[in-house]
Amino acid sequence: MTDFGKLNITKHKYCLHNPYSDSLRDVRWLIKRKEIIERDGEKCVICKSTEKLQVHHRQYYFYSRLNQYAKPWDYPEDVLITLCERCHKEGHKLYTIPVINI
Repeated sequence: MTDFGKLNITKHKYCLHNPYSDSLRDVRWLIKRKEIIERDGEKCVICKSTEKLQVHHRQYYFYSRLNQYAKPWDYPEDVLITLCERCHKEGHKLYTIPVINI
């Protein structure tokens, strides 16, 4: 049974504190995110909105030997695209992001 009184005991996406959400505040991700948004003309590649921009991973890499996913910044640029919050949420509803085992 999980003790939810401890903040970092789970990687569940709804946990307030987890390694993935922490990595999104890492300076390496912030730099990569800025580069991708600038590359995409500072707008959503789908609807062209300039509001609430996010960077979407079109696939995830899982390192079997390490039993962990790649860090958000450790992806080639062609796997990352700029989406607005609305298009990002809709995309996740419609599609499953493929996981590549490495």
